[in-house]
Amino acid sequence: MTIREAAKEWKVKEQTVLNYILEGYIYGLSIENNEIVIPNIPKPHIKRKPKTVVEQDNYILTAMNKEEYVN
Repeated sequence: MTIREAAKEWKVKEQTVLNYILEGYIYGLSIENNEIVIPNIPKPHIKRKPKTVVEQDNYILTAMNKEEYVN
């Protein structure tokens, strides 16, 4: 899918999708006809600033329970 399609599917701005790419949250990109092609994956689940190891573990478990894509 293209950046525009990913933004629409994930309900975020195109700039957010670009930031996900630049920050390394999305792998397996390719380029076709001068467009970035994103693999068909669910929206990356990104939590900001986990403070403690316990909070980090809870974040991972919560994401796993919801079957969210965690990188």
